[in-house]
Amino acid sequence: MPVLPLSIHDPDHVFFTADTHFGHENIIKYCRRPFASVGEMDAALIANWNEVVGEQDTVFHLGDFTLGGPDVAQRYFSQLNGRIRVLSGSHDQRWLEANSLILSAPFRSKPTCRVFEVSPILSLEIPELGNNGYPQVIVLCHYALRVWDRSHHGAWHLYGHSHRPAAGDGAVYRRGGGYVELSASFAGNHHGDDASAMRDHIAYLRYVLRHKWFVFWECQKLRVPLLQAILHDWHKFLPDEWFPYAHYFYRPDGTPRQHRDGTGYYKPTDTGDHDFDYAWLLHQKRGKHHWQWWVLPEDNGGLKVLPIPDRYRREMLADWRGAGRAQGTPDTLAWYVKNKEKMQLHPTTRAWVEEQLGYQRGEL
Repeated sequence: MPVLPLSIHDPDHVFFTADTHFGHENIIKYCRRPFASVGEMDAALIANWNEVVGEQDTVFHLGDFTLGGPDVAQRYFSQLNGRIRVLSGSHDQRWLEANSLILSAPFRSKPTCRVFEVSPILSLEIPELGNNGYPQVIVLCHYALRVWDRSHHGAWHLYGHSHRPAAGDGAVYRRGGGYVELSASFAGNHHGDDASAMRDHIAYLRYVLRHKWFVFWECQKLRVPLLQAILHDWHKFLPDEWFPYAHYFYRPDGTPRQHRDGTGYYKPTDTGDHDFDYAWLLHQKRGKHHWQWWVLPEDNGGLKVLPIPDRYRREMLADWRGAGRAQGTPDTLAWYVKNKEKMQLHPTTRAWVEEQLGYQRGEL
């Protein structure tokens, strides 16, 4: 597998995308793209691309650029900014025929930079994103791979082709064995979300993994069953939670948005971000370690608060402690004192929590 050392002194100038399908009218129907015509689609994709990508930026296109022939491909390349590197996909044969990229008249992008075809599977080594003296490895391919170069050492994998989560994975973002898999498809859930938008996803991914790491160890201290600890918050990787959370907590450049109040809590109903509201609701109801899961709305408008079983109240406390450590606020007792009035907890659950935290009424 070819390996390309890539030094990114300014990550804002390197982008990844896939599956533009320029000139492909049927892709509008197949993927429910929100365009009335192929002309409208092409114009939007080109405008979105050039709004973010500068003339000297580098773009890795992970295949299915266009179904057209060489002339068609050049027409689109000539309108796009950047130094473009293409990994061939399943619909690129026509314009790649006859080794057209190495002919005397190679394809060129808008700033007259030559377009290069690179290996169908390519490993990038990026020192700026690595740690402990090892570069971060990003493996590129048009197709989703089950395993890839250094996947067991934290390598990331970017792919296209499927226009949705890879079959059987159940999520665009999949973690297992210490690796990360991301769909780079241009035709994914958010049209116009080009490669730069991945920076908020990468920032959110780092937080989620840090959160899961701290919660896992707190689960061990509280004797939460091992499998339960491993699967903690698995649903955060599902698209209906992942995308709203990533966009809510991080800006496109990867810097955090400040949505939490002084107590560390956030109020999703006050944000006006309905996508996040629904994602937060799904998150609460998918995890039995959330106290909200045990609050039953009654038909008469009242609420019935149920006691949380021991295994889930232990995971709840581990979640509070782990989240505090991940956010740099490890004093769980202080956090609880500030937020306890917001929580609908059954008296037996509250008594157990306060005993574990060493909370004495009247002392704080």
